[in-house]
Amino acid sequence: MMMLVENLKSTTIVKIKQITRICMMIKNLILSTLIFFIALPVFAADSIKSLPFKEKNISKAEIRSICQKVKFSCDESDAKLWVVKIAEAEKYYLIDENLQIIQLSKNLGKYQIIDYWDLTTYQQVYALKEDKSGIEFIYPALYPLNRHSYAIALIHGWVSNDAGEQNAQFIQLLPKGKTKLVFEHLPFYEYQNRLSCYKDMKDKKNNYCDDQKETVLKISYRDVGLAYYEWRLSYLNINWLKNNKIDEYKQRSLALIPFIQAQ
Repeated sequence: MMMLVENLKSTTIVKIKQITRICMMIKNLILSTLIFFIALPVFAADSIKSLPFKEKNISKAEIRSICQKVKFSCDESDAKLWVVKIAEAEKYYLIDENLQIIQLSKNLGKYQIIDYWDLTTYQQVYALKEDKSGIEFIYPALYPLNRHSYAIALIHGWVSNDAGEQNAQFIQLLPKGKTKLVFEHLPFYEYQNRLSCYKDMKDKKNNYCDDQKETVLKISYRDVGLAYYEWRLSYLNINWLKNNKIDEYKQRSLALIPFIQAQ
């Protein structure tokens, strides 16, 4: 009897580890897909655009040194360093999975802290079904509000083996660690895998049976003479069929002015 219980425990632990690993793989795949689409050119009336980050190599020792200098504790094991160009100047951001951001500068090979923000107050709490896993992370990009101010996207949602949904809170990063909510509960990304044939129907031309549907948020900006840019949210609906063929490409748009929705 004891041996049976131990076997059940071992099986359960293995399954939990497998589910966790699958969720992490899905999250990384989603990030890669979104970074690809956000980097596409925006055909707006001017050059205002979102600024996607690029990951930068950094040692654990350097992360540990940076984390020790801020008020909150950041986890060196999952923190990543990102770089972005603003007006030809490189800006560095250290982001960890505890929803914390540290802005850095680099001088003579050494990183120095400029500012830092804790976004845990914006965390979402909601119930999920057993076959779904919750996700929450800071998306690595800056979204312009005007010429001098930017927002960051805090993503929350769920993933399962064959589907996922994400919504975004856009949060303005202000000096001295202050923040302000710009927009909330905006659809950010959605995907669904659909089995389109039986597995035994695979052949050399059709080496898999899944069709994938995606809805990706794309943002363009326009200076309309107000304190903040107009944001135009475009949702690209894409059907990826077998053999990586695109079946459909539709677009719908919505224009918003920052802070109006959040008030």
